[in-house]
Amino acid sequence: MDTALRTYEPLFGPFGVFELPIVGADYRGRGCDCRIRIALGRSGPLEIELIELLEGEALYAEFLADGREGMHHVRTSVPDLEPALDACSGIGFRPVFSGDLDPIPVRFAYLEGPDGTLLELVEYSHTS
Repeated sequence: MDTALRTYEPLFGPFGVFELPIVGADYRGRGCDCRIRIALGRSGPLEIELIELLEGEALYAEFLADGREGMHHVRTSVPDLEPALDACSGIGFRPVFSGDLDPIPVRFAYLEGPDGTLLELVEYSHTS
């Protein structure tokens, strides 16, 4: 992540960096816990999110194990995750990694499209 920050901070300004546990997520049909390091930067309406898997299992490790680097997914926020998941399912996207970021009121779901594209849906107003 430090290399990526050195690349992107001159372009987009300083990033906020923090660690986040993800507990009790669903990863390809099985439960998982992980801890990630996230760096968030903004340039106008564009948000750049850098993610480093620190421990545990998560979708991010697959990307690196496949020898890939760079853009991992596209994210959008939705007011209600369930209808958005249903709509995406109807066009061939299937959930591969999802969970809650409790105590932060956020739910997320990564969906894999028929062509392998990853889409992240985020519901920011979720409460447990």
